[in-house]
Amino acid sequence: MVQVDASASGPLFGLPGGDVQLAVGVDYRRETYEFNGSAAAAASSPNIFNAAFDNVNALTPKNRTIKAAYAEVLVPVFDGFELTGALRIDDYTGFGTTTNPKITAKFQPVDWLMLRGSYNTSFRVPSFNQIFNGVTVSPYSGSDLADPTKCPGGVPTSAFGSGLPCAQIRPDIATGGNLTLRPETAEQYSLGVVLRPAPRWSASADFWVINVDDTIQILTLRDLINNASTFPDKFVRDGSGNVTLIDSAGSTPVRVRPAGSNLPCEAGSTWAEPLHSTSASMPPCCCASSKRLRLRWPSSISSACSAMPAIWG
Repeated sequence: MVQVDASASGPLFGLPGGDVQLAVGVDYRRETYEFNGSAAAAASSPNIFNAAFDNVNALTPKNRTIKAAYAEVLVPVFDGFELTGALRIDDYTGFGTTTNPKITAKFQPVDWLMLRGSYNTSFRVPSFNQIFNGVTVSPYSGSDLADPTKCPGGVPTSAFGSGLPCAQIRPDIATGGNLTLRPETAEQYSLGVVLRPAPRWSASADFWVINVDDTIQILTLRDLINNASTFPDKFVRDGSGNVTLIDSAGSTPVRVRPAGSNLPCEAGSTWAEPLHSTSASMPPCCCASSKRLRLRWPSSISSACSAMPAIWG
């Protein structure tokens, strides 16, 4: 990987709450990925039941160029009230250009009370492996799958080949990369209040919403069976309608809509870097397990700029 970046920051002018601070920067990256497997060796490898060889992932160099520019401004409107605005533009080879803003506000009318809120969007492209890994097809040897369109829940109640609707099925399983993956995009909102009744003690309440589209998930066979109506193209059938292959190759884009609240009480905390940690359970329809989310609102222009790559991914 080759990377070149530059940034500058400093005060612009004064306001009743302090100096307006500005930070700007640009970033250029050239990423290359290759895997030195051998496609010829893969063709002559011994046929070991249900075992894949790394040679299937042999890959000539793939390149990606990323260009980015960003700016962030901290505006202390008056004592106890400050606004932060940021904008980041990224251009990825093969995925185009994306523009993502971020706005935060913090209001502390008295020493023991602070109100805060934020809004931002984000963007993340798939990794080289998620896109370009080779596809392996292996026979399924288990006995816990049934055709979900014939047997609700996809749980077998009769033997393989019995001809009954809930008979066991043993299709081939495809695993590997997915050339059609799109970037993840997200939109996030939060509102919160922090109370500090005594030195080194605080309590806070936050409400947040995170809307994620095309989130890249690796779905298990059971996920696909339970959501067969959502992913009908993942089930390949013969002329008689029998499932002959389940395509679990690559990560699958799904939609995630978590929302929630957080009510922590902390000892030994300060106003310097208010932190909001939550555990969000993804809705079952999204075929996703719980995910840990950690959101930070920087209190200075320097920490805001250093956090930008993490915020926008």
